[in-house]
Amino acid sequence: MAGHKALYADDWNGLPDVEFLTAFDPKLAALRDRLYKQAHDASTAAGKLCPEWAAKLGLPAGIPIGIGEMDVPYGAIGCGVDEGTLVKVIGTSTCDCAVVSADKTVADIPGICGIVKGAILPGYFGIEAGQAAVGDIFKWFVEGVLGDASLHGKLTDEAATLKPGKFVLLALDWNNGNPTILVDQSLTGILLGQTLHTTQAEIYRVLIEATAFGARTIVDRIQASPQILRRDHPVRH
Repeated sequence: MAGHKALYADDWNGLPDVEFLTAFDPKLAALRDRLYKQAHDASTAAGKLCPEWAAKLGLPAGIPIGIGEMDVPYGAIGCGVDEGTLVKVIGTSTCDCAVVSADKTVADIPGICGIVKGAILPGYFGIEAGQAAVGDIFKWFVEGVLGDASLHGKLTDEAATLKPGKFVLLALDWNNGNPTILVDQSLTGILLGQTLHTTQAEIYRVLIEATAFGARTIVDRIQASPQILRRDHPVRH
């Protein structure tokens, strides 16, 4: 968390120095000495489960309690992430995770901002990318624009009957910006080619396609660095 959100790195002696922070805002620099000196990866336990809570939870007393971590990196560990494998977690947004041994040199990948040692697995660089809106886009269209949450199932079924290329309609999934690979949160979504005959299901379908194309763009960019994700290796969902 410290690496992704606060630019912490052991190789840089921890958090960014005062001079670096001052370049952004002197108020940030004033916080520097009040913050933590060291951050830990998932191999460090926060403590052990006490007998009282062990009894309440039905778990053995004394087992380690994991330290705080972002949700998807822990999810990637649960999915069995390893070198050469991409774990893609899909929800209101998406997060793509991969790892590379810390014994290797990881080249900077244009458009991939989350490269942090120990962020997912101890002893590995964590590579993280993602889309800023996925489930949120469908919630916006169905529940916000159409005003009926019950339509998700109906539109899914209808969209499944539509063949690719049968109608001229395109969408971009930048409704909440594009964190990967354009790294611009000010970008907006696009719906192009609608006519007076465009149906709700057709819009739903192209929003699904936009999500898929956005995901493909991320995978292609990560695969451009063969040390991270081999082209012949499956994506694990």
